[in-house]
Amino acid sequence: MTAMMGRSPTVAGACVLEGSNDPVEVMAGTLDSGLRWVVTVQGDENELFTMLHVYDGDRRLAGSAFGGPPLYDGSLMNEYRGRTDDLPWFVMARTAPVVDRVIATTDGGTEITLELSPPIDRFGLRFAVAALPTGQEPGSIRAEQGGTVLETIRQWVPPRRFFVMHELLSAALLPVFTDLRSTGAPVPEIAYEDWMADPTQASAMLRSPDGSATGLRMSLAGTESDRIAEVADQVQEWAIEELWGDANTNWPQCPQHPNSHPLSPLSDQRVASWVCPENGAPVCAIGSLT
Repeated sequence: MTAMMGRSPTVAGACVLEGSNDPVEVMAGTLDSGLRWVVTVQGDENELFTMLHVYDGDRRLAGSAFGGPPLYDGSLMNEYRGRTDDLPWFVMARTAPVVDRVIATTDGGTEITLELSPPIDRFGLRFAVAALPTGQEPGSIRAEQGGTVLETIRQWVPPRRFFVMHELLSAALLPVFTDLRSTGAPVPEIAYEDWMADPTQASAMLRSPDGSATGLRMSLAGTESDRIAEVADQVQEWAIEELWGDANTNWPQCPQHPNSHPLSPLSDQRVASWVCPENGAPVCAIGSLT
């Protein structure tokens, strides 16, 4: 059985400005339930983030992303799958331009044709997304050209009993949450859901008071300071969005430029620090803000 994702897909690949590092909206549409989805992309040839936002009207219900290189060596497709609470499972992919169809097969055998963007010149890729039928989970995803299968990837989903936050992720979050509390910034609730389903990554969800959620991911490789800086960058982005419209959004403030930019997290593989993004001067270790 084959099903389509929803209705009213749109793409925004014609309005990309070369050289900008701002998120680029590459696809948007609505589900049959009326929920609205938007896919944005940000990054470069070394690290590319593809982000899915789900809205009910103007209220964001969830946001999840996958990063890594645009495509892995020898592969024509990089894929993602995840879900939040009562929302359906979503699958996403970014593919080489030669791919003209992406199909997800659920654990129940249903085939879902993903909405597929045209090639986006800035990234040299196409992007695809679909919501799976209620009660069905990801099984596999394949890329095709002219009806010929070019690549198939199994989409493994761990049993829900394994959805417990990884101890390394918990340890990395501790100093970042200490800084949120010491500066009076909002603090998210953590939902222990392994939406990445990747043994090399730890993941969870950052929940806002309005019920919306944003995906948090962390590589299990690298040093402790690398992990702290990685999660600090994502928590900082969440905090800035929470402060938008209610308070200064340059969290945490740079003491050298308090009315300008926020500090940036940086790891030197020994210490994770907040630094001035303009001159690179360290201000303090992450977890030591006052």
